[in-house]
Amino acid sequence: MIGSTARGSYAVELQDLTESKLAQDLTARFQPSEPTLVQDLALISDIEEITEVAPDTIVLLSNHVSAGGWMVSAALRYAWERRACAVLAPEQAVTEATVELARRLNVALLTTTRDVTQLSIALAIQLGIARAGVMARVQAFVDEITQAATPTALAAQISREFGGARVQIRVSGTVTLDFAESAPSSDVFTGDGGDGDPIVVEIPQGVTSAELVLIGTGRRTREYAEQALRAAVPIFRSLLFESRLNSILDSLPAMSIASLIGSAELGLLDAPSREAALRGAHTLGERYRTVCILAAEPASVGAVVHHIWQRFYPEVPLTAIADGWLAFVPTAGRVARDTIVNDVRAGFGEVGPLGAGVGVAEQRSSPTELLESVREAWLAARMAWPERARETNVIEFAEIPSRLLDRLVPAELADKLAARIFPDLMGDAASGEIIAAAVPFLSARGSVSRAAEMLGVHRNTLQTRLRRADELGVPLADPTEVLSVHMLLASVLRNG
Repeated sequence: MIGSTARGSYAVELQDLTESKLAQDLTARFQPSEPTLVQDLALISDIEEITEVAPDTIVLLSNHVSAGGWMVSAALRYAWERRACAVLAPEQAVTEATVELARRLNVALLTTTRDVTQLSIALAIQLGIARAGVMARVQAFVDEITQAATPTALAAQISREFGGARVQIRVSGTVTLDFAESAPSSDVFTGDGGDGDPIVVEIPQGVTSAELVLIGTGRRTREYAEQALRAAVPIFRSLLFESRLNSILDSLPAMSIASLIGSAELGLLDAPSREAALRGAHTLGERYRTVCILAAEPASVGAVVHHIWQRFYPEVPLTAIADGWLAFVPTAGRVARDTIVNDVRAGFGEVGPLGAGVGVAEQRSSPTELLESVREAWLAARMAWPERARETNVIEFAEIPSRLLDRLVPAELADKLAARIFPDLMGDAASGEIIAAAVPFLSARGSVSRAAEMLGVHRNTLQTRLRRADELGVPLADPTEVLSVHMLLASVLRNG
């Protein structure tokens, strides 16, 4: 057996060889419909030599070996076992039965009227030329994708190169970018392994493992796709780092109402806008949970917040909103639904004393639920605002306790609202005692005995103060107003 060339790192397509000028005397009697890769050529002078050929090799049967018609059939079977890509034989040695066998085995069958030994030299030359062409094609592709400005734009270019195939970035098993230029049509080949056998190339980026994934290759060969993806990795890596840096810059504290009026809490009244939410929505996966971080002074705790967030989720950017940040964490792969809450509590418990509350929304599975998810996380973050050293500053929306609802009324607004709604109460010299009696009474659901026990006073004393509240216009028994009164007075009491 004579190997016509050393196996190279670039395979070429069989069709590129058969359609070349140097191989113009070749006839394809059968050729598989999907792209067929060629890595090597082997000129066979003895039929047993086929058992030594490597995969993706064209087996060239010399005129001497092909003298017996059955030899071509035997060569096809050996080629199939060795995963050779094609058998080339003299035209006179091939029959229709031989062609049918090639079709059943899905091994390309080529014939020629030339001397096979002489033809092998021409094919070896053409294989080298074709390999150079693949290298040039990869380089041209690299020159094109270097113009991409964002990871999404780069994914779009790769998808187009491979017939609308799906391109993904997976970080620690979580899909953080998922793009397909178009749905593959029925005539587009999806690669050697189809959708179930994607091409995966590692993207080195430090402590977390990232992968560039191509699902389908269009009409391109898998070999070319692998080379193209490896060439795209450095570009993807730089764009991912640039995207992360831009996310940090974009999340720097914005001027808020709190900054303008000197209040540490009033700026928390407005839920994040649709625009703010959509800025960070590019990381959405099939399932996700929204995390909202609110801070009294974002400029003071921003560095700490970013340091903690990068420790747990470096691949998920923080998006700046007034008085805090939003993040959309995909819940797939290593990041399970409950893992997010555990991670956030482990990290952000450290910044509670600095004045930061963190809310986590319920898991969502559709981008159309984005704003609802943002509102949940924002409301939970409002509830999570710590007032005492041991209070948690991380709350899930689904677990907001009713005892925290008074936090919806900012303390600095509570006094002004109470003075407007209950002027007689707030103008009374004993307003502090009356409010201190009314709030436990409402918390105890109207039980005088329980409220008196909570306050450590006699029930008669409590009843006297409650009657005085009623005289001053505070509705403690109207079921339509009792919740709002409770929330307002609790906020006034909390403000001290």
